[in-house]
Amino acid sequence: MMKITIKSEKKRNLGEQSNSKKNMIYIKSKRKVASEIRKELEKLIPDEPEEVKDIKVETENEGNQPEADSVETANDKDTKSKSKKKPSKRKKVDMPKGKDLEEAIQNYLQKQNPDAMIIDVTSKATDEFIKFSPIYPHCGIPVPFSNRNAVSVEGIWQGLKVFENDDIDLRLLSKSDMKGMKRTGSKLGNWLGHRKGVKGEELLGYIEARKLIFLPCYKWVLDNKLQKLVTAIRVISKNKPVILLDNTVNSNVYDPSEPLSHAALIKAYIEGNYPE
Repeated sequence: MMKITIKSEKKRNLGEQSNSKKNMIYIKSKRKVASEIRKELEKLIPDEPEEVKDIKVETENEGNQPEADSVETANDKDTKSKSKKKPSKRKKVDMPKGKDLEEAIQNYLQKQNPDAMIIDVTSKATDEFIKFSPIYPHCGIPVPFSNRNAVSVEGIWQGLKVFENDDIDLRLLSKSDMKGMKRTGSKLGNWLGHRKGVKGEELLGYIEARKLIFLPCYKWVLDNKLQKLVTAIRVISKNKPVILLDNTVNSNVYDPSEPLSHAALIKAYIEGNYPE
């Protein structure tokens, strides 16, 4: 794997600190860190000299149209020169991809925070902490308002979605390969809501669905499937900073502008303030 070493002028703050003095847990967005890496790499590329060209702009009267009919024609000469700067182009950066990018993100954060433990809790994790991903197939997860279980939290969340051209997708409740979980696309039509249970008639709005479907499902997994790993993070974070890597840092259940961060839910769970 490719290892990227980037000089940092100074160590950056880990982020917003927890109110708890016992646990030092912080959340970082992978996308934001990747953006920071790109900016650092751009600094290593020399600037290209700006090109200035003289562009001749010809303005002539067409046909027998009198000069007074056009302000530009009346004021301009037949031929004049203007200086125009060439638009600046974004520097081409050879960004790592796939596993190399994941490793670069880890290395970048570790260099900035040498005393911290970096834990990836997304589906891209390469160790046992991948089990924190909502896509991970834990099995036996109760589907809210339904008399059945599902394989993953994401399967429940995606499976209960209702669209203009498609109802719930029960196949996702038993899907275990962690692929093709998202239900999007023009063929499905607009999203109408989440069905309140497999056989329910009521459709829940986005925030309501978060509160009644996603939050209780993920908490069930933390309670029943991840206690060993939760305890590990709790113990480690008492002695050293722990940075949880996620694709988003949104911890506000009532903010629909971006997906809810499950890393933020892990942090809240350990600190004893999991949202209800």
